[in-house]
Amino acid sequence: MRYALYLFIIISISFARENPFDKIDVTKSVFSKENNDLKEEYFKLPSEAREIKEIIIKYKTLDGSRELKIIDINKKIDWRIPLVLSQKEKYKVKEDKKQDFVEFIPFKFIKYRVSDDEIFIFTSAKNIRHFMLPTPYKLIMDFNYNSYFKTNKKNIDKSFKAKSIATGSHSGFFRVAIELVGKYKYKISKVRNGYKITLE
Repeated sequence: MRYALYLFIIISISFARENPFDKIDVTKSVFSKENNDLKEEYFKLPSEAREIKEIIIKYKTLDGSRELKIIDINKKIDWRIPLVLSQKEKYKVKEDKKQDFVEFIPFKFIKYRVSDDEIFIFTSAKNIRHFMLPTPYKLIMDFNYNSYFKTNKKNIDKSFKAKSIATGSHSGFFRVAIELVGKYKYKISKVRNGYKITLE
C-alpha cells in the first residue's frame, strides 16, 4: 500500500520493557530536504534493538491535516543491518510517465489525452460545472450539448491516477466522469481546443 510520506517515521522497538511509553533513545535518520520525493532512506537503530513491534507513520493529507498510520510488525531484527524506507511499484518496471500517455476519441465531438498527472479534453463544448464525488472518487464535468448518444466508457490500462473515463448524454448536456484510483486535488484550466485537468 502506498502512502504520501511527508513528515517522519517513529519506530517502536521492543527492549523487553513492560511500559511501552518508556523513553527510548532511537538514532535519528537524516532525511534529504533537497527533494521532497521519497526514494530510499536508510537508518540504523540502537544496539539494544532486538525486535520491531510497530511502525508509526505520520503523514500530511490533502487538506494539510496530520494523521497517523500504525502498522504492526512484531519481527526480530539485527540492529547492525540498516533499515530501508522506500516507495516502489510492485510487479512493474518504472516508466517515465511524463512521456507516457493514452489518447482516444469516443465520439467525433470529443477527444481525450490522458497521462499520469494531466488529462486533456479536446472539445468545442463549454464546461458548465465540475465537482468531485467520493466512493469511488470521480471527477465530474458537465458540458453544454443537446444531442443524445449512448454512454461510452474507456478503461485506462496504465498505472495512472485516472482509472477510467465515461462519456454520457443527459438532457441539455453531456457528462464526463473520470474515475480516479484515489483522492486527489484537481485544477481545471481552459486551453486551446478544450480543457486541461491537473491532478495532485
